[in-house]
Amino acid sequence: TYSNGEIVNLMQVDVDRIASLLSLLVDGIVLPLQIALALVLLSQIIGLSLVAAIAVMLAMLVVNGILSKFLQKCQTKVMKAKDERMRITSEVLNAIKIIKLYAWEDKFTDRIKARRDAEVYDLSRGLYAAAVNIFLLWLTPVLVSVLTFSMYAWLGNRLDAAVVFPAMTTMQLLQEPIRSFPFVIVGFVQ
Repeated sequence: TYSNGEIVNLMQVDVDRIASLLSLLVDGIVLPLQIALALVLLSQIIGLSLVAAIAVMLAMLVVNGILSKFLQKCQTKVMKAKDERMRITSEVLNAIKIIKLYAWEDKFTDRIKARRDAEVYDLSRGLYAAAVNIFLLWLTPVLVSVLTFSMYAWLGNRLDAAVVFPAMTTMQLLQEPIRSFPFVIVGFVQ
C-alpha cells in the first residue's frame, strides 16, 4: 500500500514523466539519426578532421553519463525525502487536534523541516550538477568547431571559404541534436 505522501508524489511528478515519455522516445530515435547524417556530410567536407569532432562528442557523452547517474541518485534521494515529508505532513493534518491539545506543534514542525532540509540539500546538489551539465552542453558545439578546424589546419589543409562555410553550416545542424541528446538521456534515466 502507498501512503498519502507517496500518492501525492505519484500524481505530481510521475504522471508528468509518463506524459513526456512519448517525446523522449521520438527524440531518442530522431536525434541520433540527425547526428549521424550531419557527421557523414561533415566527413565529406573536412575528411579526417572529423575525428576531433567525434572525440569531443564522445567525451561529452561520457561526462554527461557520469552527471546523469549523479542526477539520478539525487533525484531518488529527493523523492524519498519528499515522500517522507508528505507522509509526516499527512499524519500531522490527520492528528491536528491531538497535536494542538498536547502542544506538540514545534516537535512536528521540526520533523517536517528536517525532512524538507534533506530534500532541499539533495535538490540543490542535483541542480548544481544540472547547471554544470548545461554549461558543458552549450560549450560542446564551440569545442567541436574549434578542435575540428584546428585539426584540419594541423593536417596541412588550407582553411578557405569553400571549406569553412559549408563545415560551419553542417556544424550548426549538429548543435541542436548535440545539446538535446543528453537531455533525452537524462529523461530516460529519470
